[in-house]
Amino acid sequence: MIHDFKKRLEKARGALEESNLSEKNKDAIRAFILQCSADGLKEARLDKYLRTLRLIAERYCGTLNFEDMKKGEVVEIVSKIELEDKIGDWTKHDYKLALKKLLVFLGKDNEVSWIRTTYRGGNKLPDELLTEDEVMKLIEVAEHPRDKAFLAGLYESGCRISEIGNLKISDISFDNYGAVAIVSGKTGMRRVRLIFSAVYLASWLDIHPGRDNPKAPLWIGVGTVGKGEAMNYSAFRALLQRVAEKAAIKKKVNPHNFRHSRSTHLSKHLTEAQMDQYLGWVQGSKMPSIYVHLSGRDVDAALLKLQGEEIEEAKERTKLVKKNCVRCGTENAPTSKFCHRCGMALGLSTVIEQEEKNMQVMMQFFELIKEDTRVIDYMKTFLERTDRKVGEKVTGT
Repeated sequence: MIHDFKKRLEKARGALEESNLSEKNKDAIRAFILQCSADGLKEARLDKYLRTLRLIAERYCGTLNFEDMKKGEVVEIVSKIELEDKIGDWTKHDYKLALKKLLVFLGKDNEVSWIRTTYRGGNKLPDELLTEDEVMKLIEVAEHPRDKAFLAGLYESGCRISEIGNLKISDISFDNYGAVAIVSGKTGMRRVRLIFSAVYLASWLDIHPGRDNPKAPLWIGVGTVGKGEAMNYSAFRALLQRVAEKAAIKKKVNPHNFRHSRSTHLSKHLTEAQMDQYLGWVQGSKMPSIYVHLSGRDVDAALLKLQGEEIEEAKERTKLVKKNCVRCGTENAPTSKFCHRCGMALGLSTVIEQEEKNMQVMMQFFELIKEDTRVIDYMKTFLERTDRKVGEKVTGT
């Protein structure tokens, strides 16, 4: 597991005991967490509630005890949370949700019934999202096949880090269209189609030390630290920070922004029901509508139609597509410049770039001849010797 929630929960309990909270507040939090556990909540959620409630008590409650709070005092605490400029909207939502649930548990329904805990979302600006060009740049600068496979898979799948990070080799299967990953998330097991990232995954699995063991973790350490061991969240985060710095990308390059960016891009092409299925949301979730709103899909189409214009489908297609070699037909990764099988240049820009390099070498050679005519004599001698050796191999003499 990339997140050891059992260990995290133990630490959270220890932090609560060592805190300076009143015994009444500690007792209230303990009792609430115990009830949540009895209700079947998982360790990840228990850890979240425990940490959040301790922080609320430390930052906003002062000498107030949860069980004694009046509505006016709850209003004051929620107001402080909303006015915080050092925490994001999701964190504010989590704070209000945890506080409301705790106080309802303590029988204070009337004091908290007014608190809105429906996340309104959609506040991330488009210029904060990763573009396809930036994703391609990240993949290009990554040096190891494992890193390229992870970056490509993380983006194309739109998976939560806990879903893609816990994959085993047996969870990946290849077919004529690419690959399929079976991930386990909040809505249970689901099938995720991978197309362009399948090429990177195949390259990584070709050299994976545990490729013959179906139960081996897909993502393992390849350096001196943690070599051969399953990667944890810190390792994934370090990988992302490393490639972001190398690619000189200033935006947030973290697992959530990969998912957020991919969701926005997909919203231009998939129905809301398809997004629910692919991205692991509950059917009927409000999340797809948030991303459709961000992408401007419906509004743009309607306004253009009003002016007698239509969005050109070709321009809307993804840039992250596999490249087929015209010489041998081999499928190559979107960021490949040359066919990994026959060496053929992939794309006109690569051909032009290679021709320019060849021309530079030729010009440097001619300049060298001008400076020292003995170079021609050396070349003649070299070619004569080469021809003799080739002739001997052919005739067997």
